[in-house]
Amino acid sequence: MLMALFGVAFADPSLESADDELPDGIADPGRPPPPSGIVHGALETGYPSAVGVGFPGFGILCSASLITPRVVLTAAHCFDGYGVDALVPFEVAFVGSDASDPRAQLDFSGAAVHPGYEPLSGQFLGQNDVAVMFLQDDARQEPVWFRTEPLRAREAEGEEVISVGWGLDESGRANVKRSARLVVAELDPVYLVTLSAGNENRANICSGDSGGPQYHVEDDGTLLQWAVHTWADTTCEVESGSTRTDTVAAWILDQVELEHGTRDRCEIFDQYGDGICQEYCDHYDIDCVDPLPTDSLLAAGNAKGCGCASTGGPSGWLIAPMWMLIRGAGRTRSPRTGSPRRSPGTTAR
Repeated sequence: MLMALFGVAFADPSLESADDELPDGIADPGRPPPPSGIVHGALETGYPSAVGVGFPGFGILCSASLITPRVVLTAAHCFDGYGVDALVPFEVAFVGSDASDPRAQLDFSGAAVHPGYEPLSGQFLGQNDVAVMFLQDDARQEPVWFRTEPLRAREAEGEEVISVGWGLDESGRANVKRSARLVVAELDPVYLVTLSAGNENRANICSGDSGGPQYHVEDDGTLLQWAVHTWADTTCEVESGSTRTDTVAAWILDQVELEHGTRDRCEIFDQYGDGICQEYCDHYDIDCVDPLPTDSLLAAGNAKGCGCASTGGPSGWLIAPMWMLIRGAGRTRSPRTGSPRRSPGTTAR
């Protein structure tokens, strides 16, 4: 039997007393016995882009990830039974590693659920289980971009991904960030499926980890989010599935554009002309033009039959910039899937 990973808020006694009440307008969900969260993982102080979403003083409802300074990616089923309008005014994003002592709490201005979302029901695993939440102000934490290009089985199956979430661990503690390295066992048309038996320490995701990121370490050492935590078996000891971002990338990009006025991450992250070549930009990044050494320019000017001045006068030096521009324009660029730039928050450790 499978379950969605929603519902670990209020599980940590350190955040709640028996007489605590939910924020006005939020119904009591019955507070069922808490299931396990990221099991057999490790306490996590890194990955600042992986945030918890919940109520101040009450704890984590779901996990999520910063994909831009103002857009947070999570699971659609985190709003099941309540809806966006009922939850968003009361929720915050917890930054840091412990919801009882967060480094910051970020307020939301709104949210949107994928219009094609269908929840898990019986043997139907559901689909399009993603939502985005919009922050009132830019987050200071470095975001991690998400996979937009189609994944193929030969590049995904057998690969290791890093799951980060705020759910309960195997000892019953919640509201702290944990991580685990999982192996992709199957590239489902909708999900990345992982089996506990194939993971180190039989780690896996579970309740409260809903909406959290599965990061992949790219060839250049940076992180890229491949999936969003979605479901697991009821014991959290057999298998789990996370929604592939490449299958819902068009809708996520639409939401990014609504918030930022563009879907070009190089524009969002101010990466044009920052001194670092970003080959995935929507427009040509001038930083990707190779500078020519001075001796190369002089050699080109002195070449026999070049038809240019060799004195460094106006005609000789006008050739160099034009040659550089022509060379740059002739380069072929394949979009890359690495995250925005290497930094403490986006570099694999």
